[in-house]
Amino acid sequence: MESMDYWRLCEELSIAQAALLIAGEDPSQNANVENWDVNVRPTGYEAAKAALSHAVTVDGGSILATKFVPIYEYDINGAYLNEVPGSVDINKTIIAVHIIKYFLKSRGLSSIPAPRSRAFRKRHGITSWATVLRWNGF
Repeated sequence: MESMDYWRLCEELSIAQAALLIAGEDPSQNANVENWDVNVRPTGYEAAKAALSHAVTVDGGSILATKFVPIYEYDINGAYLNEVPGSVDINKTIIAVHIIKYFLKSRGLSSIPAPRSRAFRKRHGITSWATVLRWNGF
C-alpha cells in the first residue's frame, strides 16, 4: 500500500486533513501546509478548507463536528483572553468521515473515494481526489 491508502483506515479527520485529501494530497506529507504561501498550496485545498470550515459551526451548520474547537486569543503571557467569534481551528476540529462523504455528496462530489496508486493516478492524469470519483464509479 502507498501512504495515501492508509488514510482510508480513518473514521475521523481534521478539517485540514480532509481538505488535503479532497485536493488529492497526503496529509502526512503536507502537515505544515498552512505555513506555505497560499499560491504554492495544493490546488483545491483552500476551497475545500473554506467549504468545510464554513459548514462546521456549533449551531445550525450543515456539518456536525465530532469535536469542535474554535480559535482562542491569548495575551502576551499566554493567558486565555477569549474565543475568536465565528472561528474554527482546522487542525483540532474533527469530523467523522461519513459526515464528510455526505457533505461532499450534497455538493455534487459524491464521496471521498478510495485512493488509487500513484502510478495509476499519473498514468490517467488524475490530479485530485475529486477526479478519482469517476474512476471509482461515483
